[in-house]
Amino acid sequence: MIVLTIGVYVLAQINGIVYMYKGEFGNSILLFLIGSSLGILMMVIVCKMLAHKGKNLMAILSSGTILMLGFQSHFFRVMTAILVKVGIQRDSWTFDILTLMGSFVIVLAFYPIIKITKRYAPILMGMRK
Repeated sequence: MIVLTIGVYVLAQINGIVYMYKGEFGNSILLFLIGSSLGILMMVIVCKMLAHKGKNLMAILSSGTILMLGFQSHFFRVMTAILVKVGIQRDSWTFDILTLMGSFVIVLAFYPIIKITKRYAPILMGMRK
């Protein structure tokens, strides 16, 4: 797993920035395809590892992805403001680190929010009572 993670990271650094909505796949479409295939393989491995552990956790989180998607930009703004108030300036961290930290914070923060929403306002998640 660590080898795959390092491989995806190195390929991403070599390939450069990808703008899929513009049809730009970095410096090489071959590197993009290899990196994306390794990323898919990583996700399959993680899902198989989590299939035995935390089925309930995964079911709750996957049912609330619409909530996470809707509020992630707000969480990133709040998290950035908190880091700046603490004294950590924006130019001292990279976008990758902020995105990774923000993703973990969002998942952890939304677990109780999803449970509450599912129980008291299921219509917000596309469910009927």
